[in-house]
This record gives sequence, C-alpha cells and structure tokens, in this order.
Amino acid sequence: MDWYEFLKVIHVLAAATWVGTAISSQVLGMKAAKAMAAGDVPTMINYVEDQELLGKRLYAPASGIALIAGILMVIDSWEFTDTWIIIGIAIWAISTAVGILYFTPETPKLLAGLREGKQGDPAFQAAVKKITLVSRIDTLLLIAVVADMVIKPGA
Repeated sequence: MDWYEFLKVIHVLAAATWVGTAISSQVLGMKAAKAMAAGDVPTMINYVEDQELLGKRLYAPASGIALIAGILMVIDSWEFTDTWIIIGIAIWAISTAVGILYFTPETPKLLAGLREGKQGDPAFQAAVKKITLVSRIDTLLLIAVVADMVIKPGA
C-alpha cells in the first residue's frame, strides 16, 4: 500500500463514519419524534444527549479526519482547482459551519427546554422543527458529498 492508498482508506473510513452517523441520527430522530409526540420526555432527553455526544466525539472528529486525509490526497495526486474537489470542500465548510454556529449553541438550549418541561410551548416546538429541518438538510448535503466524491464532476 502506498501513501495515497493509505490516505484514501483513512479518508473513506472517516467519511463513512461521518455520513453514517448523520444517517443513523436521522433514523433515531424519527423514534425521538414519536417519543415527543407521546410526551415521553426521558426518551427525548436521552436522544438529545446522545446527539450531543455523537457530535463531539464522533461526527466532528470524523469530519476533520476526512478533510485532512482528503487535503493530503489532493496534494499528492490531484488539484485544488478540480470541480469535484471544490464542491467537496465547499460542502464540508457549510456542514462544519452549521455544526459550529447552529448545532453547538442550539442543542444545549433544546436539552434545557426538555428538562424545564417546555415541550408544549409553541416556541419550543418551533425550535425542535427547525433543528430537525436543519439536521435533515445537513444530512442531505453529506450524501451529496459522497455522490460528488464518487462521480467526480469535471474530472
């Protein structure tokens, strides 16, 4: 195995972890939505706590490792001006910005609202709908990155 192949293995494993975590979170989110509709606050709290943990311990590190390995592969064998690489980096940047600027501050607020019993509050329900929508869009963006890496438009 040469350097490029090693980087590619690392890149693909990190990307699979990153995207797989996002997809798994969506599936578990459907279960959490049913729990919220049924008034099962402990299940919702567990879900949000798990998402916070996954974000910090799995999602963000996998994203960073995928980026670093990808950059090193580009330096070794590609060009930063290739369309598919620009698309991949742009989507990575958008997803990272959403994670840092939106999910990081909103997740603790959601958790606090659940613990304070605000699930019946229309403003809280709107916040849950918004974070769910943003999460789904982010997951679709990650699926788009996978398609971009496989199809390599412009290559």
